[in-house]
Amino acid sequence: MESYLKKFGIEFKNKKIKLPKWCKRLKIDIGLSENAPQTKVWLENQSDLIVFGFEPVKDNFKKILRGTSKWTNKLNPANIGKRVYIINCALGNVEAPLKKKIYVTTKDKGCSSIYRPKYPKILKTENVDVFSLDNFTELLPLDDFEFIEHIKSDCQGSDFDILKKANSTLLKTAVYTIETEDKQYYNTNNNIASVSKFFKKKNFLRYSCVKKLFYFRYFKNFSVVDPTFYNKKFFHKFIKKNIFIYQKG
Repeated sequence: MESYLKKFGIEFKNKKIKLPKWCKRLKIDIGLSENAPQTKVWLENQSDLIVFGFEPVKDNFKKILRGTSKWTNKLNPANIGKRVYIINCALGNVEAPLKKKIYVTTKDKGCSSIYRPKYPKILKTENVDVFSLDNFTELLPLDDFEFIEHIKSDCQGSDFDILKKANSTLLKTAVYTIETEDKQYYNTNNNIASVSKFFKKKNFLRYSCVKKLFYFRYFKNFSVVDPTFYNKKFFHKFIKKNIFIYQKG
């Protein structure tokens, strides 16, 4: 995967992704659509953060780079290559890197998926490179970080697939937000019951189990409302690091 990532401006040192000294936080945004709204919010609130974003649809990827999305809530392209890296590939349940077909939808290409959609209509298909999440995070210099602060996954039916090849990643992740869409796509098992059971086995709790004060402060400007899970191992350290970040506005 190292050679693939280099195509997107990511540099390496000693077989690990090279990060600037000012970077004290890492977050991962999986499934950006054409405007990467969650990455935009994260970057507005944390000056010591670098985000790695994954978007498989070519047209969405190009619009993010150019800043030409129709949505007003969109990432500023000036941050790309400095505070955020946008990677044109998919993540999934794969043992080794391979190519898969993705269904690109009409109207809103953010509904595109590796799973065939029931709606909206299919515009075309594309071949996309697919890696596992562990493939990527094993290249991060995680020994220099206490944890990956937050992973957000919004992947139209394939979010649970990504989790199945993220065992090493979850050991070093504090918070994970995941879309549990299982009605719009054929043959997906991406439901809240399966996902919740999986996270419980990995020592994660759902956000409703924590103090509401913390929830409102941290997620005041969070741009999604999908189920969110907390690693019990890092919970108190995460609160201490983030409790005052989102009080303004």
